[in-house]
Amino acid sequence: MTMQQNEIEKIANRVLSDFGITSSPFSHLKQICKKEKIIMKKASFSSQMDGAFSVINGDKYIFFNPSMSDGRKNFTKAHELGHFFLNHQLESGDAIWCYNNCISENDQWSLPRIETEANWFATFFLMPRQMIIDEFRNIACILGIGISRPLYVDNQNCNAIYWNLVSRHFATRFGVSKEALGYRLNKIGLINYNVK
Repeated sequence: MTMQQNEIEKIANRVLSDFGITSSPFSHLKQICKKEKIIMKKASFSSQMDGAFSVINGDKYIFFNPSMSDGRKNFTKAHELGHFFLNHQLESGDAIWCYNNCISENDQWSLPRIETEANWFATFFLMPRQMIIDEFRNIACILGIGISRPLYVDNQNCNAIYWNLVSRHFATRFGVSKEALGYRLNKIGLINYNVK
């Protein structure tokens, strides 16, 4: 049965709450895995493979490609963790192999159901709505950006300067890529993301 985005967002928020995570969720991925007895390991994958969630001899593993950017690694790890928390259960010896065309930081309705659900979990886990809104308001205040309407993000120099400052700040605080951040802030309505 397909889960809806709002259900998955509630699960991600519950995980954050259960682990007492109130900032920088990406920095807690190892702690969560340790508590849930999930072994996280680098893997020598091809460039088309980002990660995998596997059960080997009863032990749970998250494998990830170490050659990815930090933001992409964090998204992949959270995606694989999503398979666990969303009960995409595996029998011992099984794996969910996640190619880079399946781990997407935006809506991909053409993906297999469990991949779309794991993508949503990663988005909601790494960039929780209220944390993102609060942080955006803080950085907007510091930079003197008005928040009465969405920040327009395109390739014009005046807009690109603000976007570069905002995205660098968020990359540090939330450990996400510029693309993932743009997608999330756009969906929440904080920015109007028109970068080609």
